[in-house]
Amino acid sequence: MNIRHFTSLLAVTWMSFALSASALERQTQAATCINQVLTTQVDSAPVVQSDTVRVSEFGIKPYSFENQTVRLQKAIEACRERGAKVLAFEPGRYDIWPEGAVRREYFITNTSTEQECPSKIKTLGVLFDRMDGLTIEGNGCTLMFHGKMTMITFDRCKNMKLSNIHLDFERPGGSEITYEKAEKGVTLARLHPDSRYEIVDGHLNLYGEGWRSNINHCIEYDPTNQHFVYSQGW
Repeated sequence: MNIRHFTSLLAVTWMSFALSASALERQTQAATCINQVLTTQVDSAPVVQSDTVRVSEFGIKPYSFENQTVRLQKAIEACRERGAKVLAFEPGRYDIWPEGAVRREYFITNTSTEQECPSKIKTLGVLFDRMDGLTIEGNGCTLMFHGKMTMITFDRCKNMKLSNIHLDFERPGGSEITYEKAEKGVTLARLHPDSRYEIVDGHLNLYGEGWRSNINHCIEYDPTNQHFVYSQGW
């Protein structure tokens, strides 16, 4: 083969390869651009689980020690509007105060007599009303309630689930007193640190956040036989 012809053939072959490589590069670039467009379109849409409402969407933050009652009720209402299946908390403490809470009349057994509490209007810390199939996922969080209120109310609800959530009171409505000594004329008692009290005119008054005891109800517990006995006295 003529060297000049071989050189020309080689040059043509190289040019064809170069053209092929250039075309392949353009195809690759085009595919990359398409991929970037598709990726941009996917990433531009917020990733939101349609079946989950997160309380953080409503400005509810753990350990803020602020009253989250109103915000939490809005999150619950959003679950109804969106048809959500999960109401999710982040781990931590959330405080629920009576201010802003829903108040409704409920006749609840085993609470108090009409003489002891004529009004049946209850302060509801957290209310779920006419909801079906909702899981409240706490992820180990604590709802800390304040004052006198009903913690959680499920009114005309079905298939509800509480998961990984702790309920507590900053000052429980019940006070814990341990009798160390009880003899004629002498009573020695030890109160739980959460049971706040004062002694006025020789009488023990129990109090909490926005309340104090007017009528004391006692449930006596005997650790020797592990029996509870309802008692009107001390």
